[in-house]
Amino acid sequence: MLDALKIRAQESALPWQTLAKEALQVLFLETFYNFGEASEAVFQGGTCLRLLYKGPRHSEDLDFVTRRDLAQWEALRPKLFEKLKAQEALLGGRLELSAQKSFKKILRWKLKWAPEGGGGVFVRVELAAYPAYTRELLPLTRPPGLPSGPWTLVPAESREEILADKVAAIAGRPYLKGRDFFDLWLLRSQGVALEPGLLRRKLEDYSCSIQGFFSRRKDVTGEVLGQDLRAFLPSNLRAPLEAEGYAGLLKAFDALAAELAVEFPA
Repeated sequence: MLDALKIRAQESALPWQTLAKEALQVLFLETFYNFGEASEAVFQGGTCLRLLYKGPRHSEDLDFVTRRDLAQWEALRPKLFEKLKAQEALLGGRLELSAQKSFKKILRWKLKWAPEGGGGVFVRVELAAYPAYTRELLPLTRPPGLPSGPWTLVPAESREEILADKVAAIAGRPYLKGRDFFDLWLLRSQGVALEPGLLRRKLEDYSCSIQGFFSRRKDVTGEVLGQDLRAFLPSNLRAPLEAEGYAGLLKAFDALAAELAVEFPA
């Protein structure tokens, strides 16, 4: 499988690790959602946009929100790893699913793949004890080049809720992440509307202020966005965005900021 992923990566001018991580993400989701209790974990974030909503941007991590006790998820990890390990032959190499430093409301795992012949990639898995306010059951999309697998339905946040998450992330994150701005641009270009009530809940859940969103504008430039996005966008999408200095992303941010200024006056 690794050789096929490297060929695809070369065609898209992407690091092979980006596509290897995507293969891991798909394998994890197919395996995880075979457990009945996994229905209580709602998928969110950029990888959700990619694998359920058919977004063009590749991603790194797997993010879920859940009302289930995090200790119960950690108790599931050994059983989950058994099922994952049984599929090592499919990938070629060795898999690990290890516990990482966690917090009161966040449980973290690391899924690592060490392919035969050396090298390795990993995907971070995060289960956060926060509510999902929407829920849609969607089929998992298998990217081109991956072997056929089981039909998998995944509970996910709506695109409107993911948009609210992205605004809250930009507001509260202590650093700039170009992928947040890309996802914001993508969702808005698809006509996804801002729902102020939903955003207020997210800001409260994550203890952040909308002022943090407004203050980001002075720091974000096309160069900053490009540095983060380079490893996650195929060349046919990256090239035109780079040519315009990511002006479309900045314009989408400014338009949303203007809308938010009306909904959240200082």
